[in-house]
Amino acid sequence: MRELTKKERFNDKVLSRFNLYNSIFSTLPYESIANTGVMLPLFEAICVKGYNNNKNPSEIVEEFFDIYMTDSSNTDQISLLFRFIQYIERQVVLFDAVEDASFSQINNLDGRGTLRSLKEEVESKNKKSEFKKYLSTFKIRPVLTAHPTQFYPGSVLGIITDLTEAVKKIAKHVEEGRLAHNLINDQMIGDHLSTANIPDPDLIIRTSGEYRISNFLLWQLAYSELYITELYWPDFRRNELYEAIHSFQKRDRRFGKVRKKNKDEISN
Repeated sequence: MRELTKKERFNDKVLSRFNLYNSIFSTLPYESIANTGVMLPLFEAICVKGYNNNKNPSEIVEEFFDIYMTDSSNTDQISLLFRFIQYIERQVVLFDAVEDASFSQINNLDGRGTLRSLKEEVESKNKKSEFKKYLSTFKIRPVLTAHPTQFYPGSVLGIITDLTEAVKKIAKHVEEGRLAHNLINDQMIGDHLSTANIPDPDLIIRTSGEYRISNFLLWQLAYSELYITELYWPDFRRNELYEAIHSFQKRDRRFGKVRKKNKDEISN
């Protein structure tokens, strides 16, 4: 039996399942998204037609409302556009979930770059001692930020306000006379965070080309290395993670200290 190509496996395991689940999702009787799944394809057709006719976004949206929402109020029109955004975001999350569930069936998890392959290569080249020495100095704690905050669970949303809550706790101790204000330092603030027993991240990976940390782990990321990629989160896979780690390995981490100049720089 012929082995399917990666593209064929993707179409079978991901694309077909997504289309099936999405068709069910689009017909669910959710009151808050009533008619959204029906109206979105119509909106898409108007957008494609308007774009091909060199119309600007405002003209395209107005044409859609003139055809399909002639008797609606401005509030209803804005509400529909917002539901379009919500609907598309949920489709992205659905696709991401289906793709992740099928990752091992689409990709070769035993190929080069895996831990299993690395172990076998080290053994075959009799490099165990060198490899152990390298691992003793290698460490990395990456953090990846991805979906809009509306999809974050409560525990993650709590991290976003973590610093504020820590300061409130310390302020309460001072107010109650249990703590002198001159004893407050960086260590104390860190000890009151929910991540107190977790090492600060070495690397934060930001997808979709965003150059900000979005109020995420503000205290803990003080000396973290940032890696920005134009890829969107659903496209970020094993090879991209390797590239991020490789970039991290080349960084000169000084933790606030001044970089030491080499002999050539001093002589010049």
